[in-house]
Amino acid sequence: MNTNGHECKLNMKNNVFLFVFIRVHSWFKNLFSWMRRHKTRSVFLFLLLVASFINRHVRDNMGRAPNAEDIARFQASPNFVDGKFKNRHDRPNPIDTEPRPPRLSGILKFLFSNEGHPDTPPPVVKLTRADFQDPLPLADFRVTWLGHATLLIELDGIRILTDPVFDSVSPIPGTVRRFGPPPLPRKELPPIDFVLISHDHYDHLDAATVRYLARKGETYFYVPLGVGARLRGWGVPERDIFELDWFQSSMYEREHNWFGTNTYNRMDFTAVPAHHRSGRTFRDARTTLWASWIIEGAERKIFFGGDGGYDEDFALMGEMYGPFDIAALGVGAYDERWAANHLFPEEAVLAAQELRAAKLLPIHWGAYRLAPHPWDEPILRTIEAAEKENMPLINLKPGEYHPRAR
Repeated sequence: MNTNGHECKLNMKNNVFLFVFIRVHSWFKNLFSWMRRHKTRSVFLFLLLVASFINRHVRDNMGRAPNAEDIARFQASPNFVDGKFKNRHDRPNPIDTEPRPPRLSGILKFLFSNEGHPDTPPPVVKLTRADFQDPLPLADFRVTWLGHATLLIELDGIRILTDPVFDSVSPIPGTVRRFGPPPLPRKELPPIDFVLISHDHYDHLDAATVRYLARKGETYFYVPLGVGARLRGWGVPERDIFELDWFQSSMYEREHNWFGTNTYNRMDFTAVPAHHRSGRTFRDARTTLWASWIIEGAERKIFFGGDGGYDEDFALMGEMYGPFDIAALGVGAYDERWAANHLFPEEAVLAAQELRAAKLLPIHWGAYRLAPHPWDEPILRTIEAAEKENMPLINLKPGEYHPRAR
C-alpha cells in the first residue's frame, strides 16, 4: 500500500499548523511587550474594549424600538395618544411627579446591591425536560410556576409559556441578579407552542430566551402592540408574531394526533387592559403597549395578570370574561411611590374576587429585588389577606405545579 501521498498531506498540515502557532505566539508576545512598556495606554485600551463589549451587549438586550411603519399602525388604537400608549384610567404615581430624577447612588444600589436578598436562595423544586410528558395528553391540565411571572401552562394538549425570564433582569450583565437558579433551566424547556408576553420590561421580556425559542422555530408569540418590534430584532420571524390591542382576541386551532386518534385543539387568547407602563430605555417609555391575557381552552379559563396595579377594570374583566379557574396575579415589587403600577397583596386578593376567580395564584415575587420590601413579605401578606377574604390560594414554590397530581 502506497502511503507517500498520505504522509505528504500530513506533513503539509503539520507545517501549516506550526506556522500559524508561531505567528500567533509572536503576535501575543509583541502585544504583551508593548503593554508592559505602555501601562497607561494598556489600561485605557482594556477599559475601551470592556466598554465596547458592554455597550454592544446593552444595546442588543434593549431590543429594536417600533419604527415609523409600526407607529402609523398604532394610530388606529384608541389607547395610543400623542405618540404614547396610555392607561384607561388616570391614576398617577407619586414617583412620576418627583422634581428630580433618581440619584446615581440609588441606581447603582438597585443594579449591584444584594441588600434585601435572602441569606440563602429560596427553595425550588428542580425540573428537567423529562418532567414534562411528550406528546402532551389532551385532557391534561397543569400550571407550573417557574418563578417571578413565568408560568408553564399545559392545557388541552398545548404548552404555553408566560413572560419567560431565567437570568438577571437588566441590560447590564451581572446586575439585578436572580436570588437563585431557576427551577427549570432554559435549555431544559420542553417544546413550547405559545409564548405570552405582558409587556417589554426586562423582568418580563428576556432577549436570550426569545432568541433560544426563535432558533428552535416551533413557537408562536402573542404580544401587545409594539412588542413585536423587539422580537423581530431578536430573530423571530414575522409569521410567528401576533400583536394584539386591548380587547382583541386570536383563536388558534390545529389537528392533534394522540396515539393514532385525530382531534382538534382550540385555544383563544385575548389581550385585556392592565394598569402599568412599558419601556426598555429612559427614552422609550410607553412606546409599546402592556396587557393582561385571558387563556381559554375547551373547559378551563385562566387570567394571566403579568404586571400592573389595581383599578376598576378587574371588575369589568370579571363581568365580560369571567369566571376564571385561576387568576395569576402579581403580589410583589410594590411601593407607595409607584402604587398605581403594582398590586399590593391585599389588592391582588380583591382583584381575584372581582375577576370571579375560583383560585388565586400569586406570582411576581421571590425571584428578584425590585422594591424595598423584604423578599418574602409579599407571600406572607397574600396568605393573610386570602384567609381573611376566604379566597382559595395556590401557594407554590418555584418548580411546583397545580394541580399537584395528574
